[in-house]
Amino acid sequence: GGVGVRIEREDKDVHTIMFFEPEDEDIQQEVVKLKKLLNLNSESNDFKLVYGRLPQSSNELAILSRSLMEILLEMGTYIEVPQKDLDEGRVLPVLSATIERELEILPMIQIHSSSEKPDDAYLSVLYRNNWFWIDDRDPRSKSRLTFLLVLFSLAETSGPSQAPILTIPAG
Repeated sequence: GGVGVRIEREDKDVHTIMFFEPEDEDIQQEVVKLKKLLNLNSESNDFKLVYGRLPQSSNELAILSRSLMEILLEMGTYIEVPQKDLDEGRVLPVLSATIERELEILPMIQIHSSSEKPDDAYLSVLYRNNWFWIDDRDPRSKSRLTFLLVLFSLAETSGPSQAPILTIPAG
């Protein structure tokens, strides 16, 4: 309710800007705390997102993130794997999801599986005669998937794709 992201173009440079627009007093107080914790300029509401460990100024927000592949691998640990796939050695059991279940920690995302098509899925995919889906009544998983899709769109290149070059010797 108080954070947004936009893309700004300046000549040939493209910048991702994170901005704060708190809608109520409670969120405004949280934004003040966040700015203080991150050493951000308390007078500004727009911050340039940069990749790195440390920002160059108080108007930058440095993010040293995992790669998209690392994020996908982490999310993959939350997929309910069909027992048949485990028995056939197609996948390995996932340790982190098991530990989180024992500690009763909410999973990052819940991706269910079954041989039957789900009735109320937000998203479902049929793969090797099994359905994998996110329940439409699971706002946490739906928002995590949406966030991942936003990350993918930010990672896309802005230039046109190039067709492969084929060289045929003429001799």
